[in-house]
Amino acid sequence: MSTKVTIWVPRSSGHSYEEAEMYGEIKELFPKHIRGFSLEEMYQHLIELEEDGSISEHDILLPSGPLTFNMIAYEFFMGTYNRVIMLLFDAKTGKYIKRRIDI
Repeated sequence: MSTKVTIWVPRSSGHSYEEAEMYGEIKELFPKHIRGFSLEEMYQHLIELEEDGSISEHDILLPSGPLTFNMIAYEFFMGTYNRVIMLLFDAKTGKYIKRRIDI
């Protein structure tokens, strides 16, 4: 049985994420009503997603959008699962590279 993987984009920045779809289903992590300075609200939103089973340790973070959204998402994955799996865009090839950091 394979695990369904979600590619979480913290905040869409208007780029095409089509090349990343080969790794899983792409979803925006934070709803538009959460503002960039609402750090506590961002973190609480992630806790709620984890509690309802929407986020799993197998999911992938695709950094995109304002820095604060990416930082909170990264810290959440690292603090909750002791690892972060990310897709990093290689501008030379136009492809995404999957990387994992464990602590």
